[in-house]
Amino acid sequence: LIEKYDLSEIKFWRTIQRHEIDFIAINKFAFEVKTRPQSFRPKNYKVFFENYPNIKLSIISFDTKQDIIDSYKISEVWKI
Repeated sequence: LIEKYDLSEIKFWRTIQRHEIDFIAINKFAFEVKTRPQSFRPKNYKVFFENYPNIKLSIISFDTKQDIIDSYKISEVWKI
């Protein structure tokens, strides 16, 4: 990420209720890092989607046997 975006453009998101997104870049792209993409559950991100409907979420993982989970793109770590 730091090779593609300035450090000041990379943030994270977390609520008091412990909902979180690992990385948000330039307020346009969200990245959730998963060791096992199959563990991704869109309902766990409902609060984020309600507050930031225009930010595109991608799943980042070393395990990319699938390309998509529930309409969310899975990318290899070095492709972000």
